[in-house]
Amino acid sequence: MKIKMNEEKAKQLSKEIIDFAHRNNLKVRKKTKTKSKGA
Repeated sequence: MKIKMNEEKAKQLSKEIIDFAHRNNLKVRKKTKTKSKGA
């Protein structure tokens, strides 16, 4: 049971990390886009 719980937790953690990375990538892309427009 403990192993199964850990697997679920690991899946949830990796999902959150991926979501966080995607959000950061979107922010970075938006910043670079606005910078190129300004320049």
